[in-house]
This record gives sequence, structure tokens and C-alpha cells, in this order.
Amino acid sequence: MKKILNDLAENPAYMIPVLIFFGVSLLHIFPVLGTDMRVMVYIAQGVSIAWASVFAFRRKLVLWPFIVIGLLFVIAGTSMYLLEERDLKKAAEAYASNDVLKSREILESINSREIQQSKEYLQLKDAVQQRSEQDMKILVKQARSEVKRNRIEEARSIVGRILGYDRDNEEAADLVETIKGKDLITSEKQLPPEMARKLKSLKRTVNAHIKRKKFDRARKIFDKFLSENGEVKRDSLIALSINDKIETSEKNALYAREKRQNRRRLKEALGLFKEGRYEKSEELAELILQYDPKNRAAKKLLVKARTNIRKEREESLLQYKAAGSFLLFVVLMILLVRFITRCPSCGKHGARKVVDEYETDRRESYRWGTTWDSITMYGSGGAQHGTVSRSVQIPTWIITMRTDYSCRYCSYEWYVETDVQVDQ
Repeated sequence: MKKILNDLAENPAYMIPVLIFFGVSLLHIFPVLGTDMRVMVYIAQGVSIAWASVFAFRRKLVLWPFIVIGLLFVIAGTSMYLLEERDLKKAAEAYASNDVLKSREILESINSREIQQSKEYLQLKDAVQQRSEQDMKILVKQARSEVKRNRIEEARSIVGRILGYDRDNEEAADLVETIKGKDLITSEKQLPPEMARKLKSLKRTVNAHIKRKKFDRARKIFDKFLSENGEVKRDSLIALSINDKIETSEKNALYAREKRQNRRRLKEALGLFKEGRYEKSEELAELILQYDPKNRAAKKLLVKARTNIRKEREESLLQYKAAGSFLLFVVLMILLVRFITRCPSCGKHGARKVVDEYETDRRESYRWGTTWDSITMYGSGGAQHGTVSRSVQIPTWIITMRTDYSCRYCSYEWYVETDVQVDQ
């Protein structure tokens, strides 16, 4: 490790391609890479490692640890891709077993852009969407049948399943209102005769004020009724239904005035969506739905805008993580290099500078190597040629190199000796 840091400290030009190689290798572990981007990363890795290899070969610098690190990132990225590819297979299996919700949940958890752009992913996503729509139609029909048969709990359970597919499903929302109406009728039937009479009178008065668009007056009469009749709680189904009618009527009156503005807003929101300005489009869609909660075009636009905003934020977050990780690595490398190059006298970091480097000793030695000999064997089939290996002693020199350093600040001088073995 010390030798690696010394090489980087003494060769700033060598540090540049090494850092570039590490940075582009780091991108492999982030799922923002599409196919085209991954090819560019591989090219950048090849160029940077070739650039670093030239320095390493000419100056006998250590390079192999950086190659290993780069390969580890490639392996990690490939492993993550394979895991998400396995998730895609699980989603297909869930779809084949008619578990559409699980299949959709798995598909939404896949972050790899490369997989999201694949033919298998897009086909499965379309199939899941179509099956979801078919299932919802069947469930809506079943829920309506249960409501007609006055089996409210069964209908409520089926509506819950519909909302599991699509929380903004309008038919499910209508069924929820129908079920609320059935519950309200049941609650009113359980009231004492005197309270039922008072409630009927209250509704008649409130409706009269709503018709004249005097919503504040209707609200005051409703609040007075609740204060005088403590047995009717504000959070009870009966009280909530009256309050909802006042609020809804007020919104509808406001919507009637805003209808023309909503057409303009919707057109503007669609234009912003096409331009890729999803947050502004979302704001306008929300504003439209404030005045017109049942506007289908605004609902669809809102879902699309929020989906694209979420994707953009996820991609931005991953890019920030990649940039942050690379920056952190650069800072750590700089700190390590500065620590290695500190002066042993004054202790200041980044103070070491090379004064001279020369050979102080040379002695003969050897290392074990392998050589290949050609052989010819004769038999009934004639001559056959081949090779055999054998271990040999290869003569080498062990050269002691001395590097003289001095401090940039206090002028303290010291040296370091290292042994290098080279073939004769």
C-alpha cells in the first residue's frame, strides 16, 4: 500500500488516469447505466487503464491493484444486474401464477435502466397492465352485484382489492360512495324517532341554504345542531355526510366558475409535460383537481407527472451518489498521499520533495522460472513434436535504489532505500 501511495505522490501525471479509471469503474455499481452508457464506461476504462499502463511500464510503477479494483466493480455491477434479471424472472413467474399484484410490485422494484429498456421487461409490464385492467373490470362487476344484493361487507372487501390495483380508480370511488350511502341509511334507521325528525329538519334547512349558495350559513346551522344535540358526534357517519355535502356543494359552485380556467390550465399542463417540466405540470394538475376532483385527464396527467418526477429524482440521487463516492475517493487518496509525503522532522503533510534517485548497490541473485523445451518423439506413427516444461534458475540483479528527499518547509533531508530485482 505504501509503495502504491508513493508512486501516486511522486507521479501526479500517473494519478490522473488512475483516478479516472477508478471513477468510471465506480459507475458499474449504480443502476443508472443503460446499454449505451455501459459501453461508454467500458471504453473509458480501457482508455484510462492504457494511459496508466504507459506510465507504469516506463517508470516501473505498481498498477495491478487498480486493475483488480476495477474488475471488482465490474463484477459487483454485473452481480447486481443479474439479481435484477432474476427479479424479472420472478415477476414473470408471479404473472404466470396469476399473482398480478406481486408481479407489478417486483417490476416496480427493478431500477436497472438496461433491464427497464429490455423487450422482456416492456412486454411483461404491458401484459401486467392489461391483466390488471381486466381483473379490475371483473372485480367492479362483482362489487356492484354484492351491493345490489345488499351484502355490504363483501362489497367493501372487493372494493379494497380494486384499490390495491389502482388507488385512483373512479368506478371504485363511486362504489365507495354507494357503500357510504348504504351505511348512512342503516345508521339513520337506528336513530330514535325524535332525533330522526330533527335530523330531517336539519337536512331540509341545510339543503335550502346550499341551493341559495349560502354555504357559511349552512355550516353555522350544522355546527349549532351538533352543539345542541350531543348524541350526534362530529365524527359520526351522519354528521360527516352532511358536512361533506356542504363542502362538496361549495367546491362544485367554485368549479362552475373555474371551469373555463381549468380548460386553459389543462392545456398548459399538457404542454409543460411534453417539455419535460414535470413538477410544474404536477402543480397545475393538482390545481385543476382542487376544483374538479373527477377530471379524468387531470388525474391521468398527475399520475404520469409524479411517475416521471420519481424516476428523475431516483436517477439524480444515484448520480449524486456516484459523484459523491468518486469525490470521497479522491479526497481520501489526496489525504493519504499527503500523509505519506509528510516531513519526519516538522511533521507537515505534503512537504516531501525528491532531490535525487540513484543506485547504491548491485548484487547477483536468481529466481525460479519455467522454460519450455521442444522435443521429438518417434513411434509407429512416425515423428511427433511437442514441448515440455522444466524449472530453471534465472540470473537476476538485486539493485538497491536510494531516493533522497528534502522538506519544502524546514529543509530537513532524509533518504529511503528500496530493493528492486531485475533479470540480467
